[in-house]
Amino acid sequence: MRLRTIGTAIILVALLAVNLLAQSPPPGKLNGTVVDTSDAVMPGEDGRFRIVNLPTGSYSVTFARAGFWMLRRENVILTNDLVTTLDAAMQVGGHRD
Repeated sequence: MRLRTIGTAIILVALLAVNLLAQSPPPGKLNGTVVDTSDAVMPGEDGRFRIVNLPTGSYSVTFARAGFWMLRRENVILTNDLVTTLDAAMQVGGHRD
């Protein structure tokens, strides 16, 4: 009888875990293009990025590269299983916080 109780408890825990995973929202995706203010892509790169499997929510995204001013975008919202596009135009100069 004890083995049957333990087996039933394990099955219930496993079913609860599967149920919790099934209820979590699908992850979001973020992509975009980074250029300078003259619309030229970043040197040595194609300027495109793609980040997948991010938890949904609000993000602060920072773009930084030597020779350019740092650029921060606040409240970038990622939603369930959708692609959010975030393009950035960086200004030539030094780093700034």
